[in-house]
Amino acid sequence: MIDPDRTLDYHEEFTSLSSKPIKGVRDLERLRELSDLLGFDASKTPGYLELRPMGGGLFARTNDNGKGMSAGAVSDWKGWVPVKNKVLDPWATRHKAKVIRELDADILLLQEVEDRSALRYFSHKYLSDTGGPIYPQLLFLEGNDGRGLGLALLMKKGFRLDSLRTYVNEVDSQGRPLFGTDLQRYGIKCPGGKELIVFSTNLTGSEIENGKAILRIKGLMGPDVLGLPIVLAGSLNIPRYSGLLEPIKALGLLDITRHRSFSVPLDRAKDRDYERLGAFGPGVNLLQKDFLWVGPILFDAICSCGMDRRGIWPHKRPQWKVFRTLKRIGQQASEHPLLWFDIK
Repeated sequence: MIDPDRTLDYHEEFTSLSSKPIKGVRDLERLRELSDLLGFDASKTPGYLELRPMGGGLFARTNDNGKGMSAGAVSDWKGWVPVKNKVLDPWATRHKAKVIRELDADILLLQEVEDRSALRYFSHKYLSDTGGPIYPQLLFLEGNDGRGLGLALLMKKGFRLDSLRTYVNEVDSQGRPLFGTDLQRYGIKCPGGKELIVFSTNLTGSEIENGKAILRIKGLMGPDVLGLPIVLAGSLNIPRYSGLLEPIKALGLLDITRHRSFSVPLDRAKDRDYERLGAFGPGVNLLQKDFLWVGPILFDAICSCGMDRRGIWPHKRPQWKVFRTLKRIGQQASEHPLLWFDIK
């Protein structure tokens, strides 16, 4: 049985011995003794450990519903937890930045963003020039994603966010979040006085759950969208051919991939002449889960639009052109292509 009065001493000794670059036989024996004294024995360790940041403190809860241990700004941590990290290949981040910088969009919508601090770091390190950040206006809101991920909006100088609304608290009939991450509405004032209404979302539920979210989006947009400069963008995770997308089509919104100017390099070899069910189109056999819809006013004003998938690693087939520096899947910028449009 562990002596509570000597717990810290045991921890200090264990840490000191573990840090030695070369361990002798006696060191290893003592580490085994300390491991047993501190309760690290595998047969005594619960099979499940959950760490959650709550109210500024770190709480550990085991699967036996025992009393949790906590650490915060005014309380010391009474133990240690081994954490295994998988190092992110730096080329993955560089490829993200390369896609964004080469497009050079005025307004940028991002999904599955870690947090505001990570976004600011990425913006300042990878999306800056001698004059400072390319996107000085940056917004991040965490959503319902259990990993803490959220949606982000980045804008160049001269653009202004006039209004913002989040629908993160919308729930279905069973009280579950309706939007897997969130649905956010931005009112953006452009240079010259033009306005844009942008809905950004990321649906992560089943097709049926996402279909319910689509119905709600239709209701929130209302019947008068045809006369508005409106955009709906995001990962809907519903096949392009699914009837669950009909409410969006019924509103009169149009998919930019159906615009006459839509451009994307085609697949290589035989896939160039093939159209996979649910893909973006003939010769672009990447399953379409990401959409960029616009109202008729914006659709008619589009002078060019397209998709950039050079940062996505093609697993087997189809194959397409990727960045020369992209050598394996761990270096890909994302699993999602970048959709864009330019208006007059």
